Amino acid sequence: MWRISNDGTKRLAPWPWIKDIAEEKHFGSPGTAIWASGPARNSAVGYLQRHRIFEVPMLTDIMPHLFEPQVESLQDGVARLYAARRDAEAPPPYAELNDRVMA
Repeated sequence: MWRISNDGTKRLAPWPWIKDIAEEKHFGSPGTAIWASGPARNSAVGYLQRHRIFEVPMLTDIMPHLFEPQVESLQDGVARLYAARRDAEAPPPYAELNDRVMA
C-alpha cells in the first residue's frame, strides 16, 4: 500500500506486483485483530506515525468505480482505475504489472 524507503513514503498504485519484497508488516493474526482498540490497532497506528503515513492507500481511489455498471469486484474497480490513469506512469523498477489484478 505504501513504499517506505530512506527517501520517504509513497502511496503505491494497486496494480503493481512488488518483486523481492524487503520487508512486510502485519499487525495481527488473520481474523483475530480488533481494530477499534487493543494491541493490533496500537501497533498499526504507531507504525503509520513513525513512517509519517497520513494518507489512505491508493486502493481507496477505486471506490467511485465500484458503483459503475458491470463492476462486480474489487478487481473490476482496480481495472477501471488503471484504465483511467493508464498514462500516469509505468511501474517502478522494483515492480511489474500484476496480471492477477488486471485479468
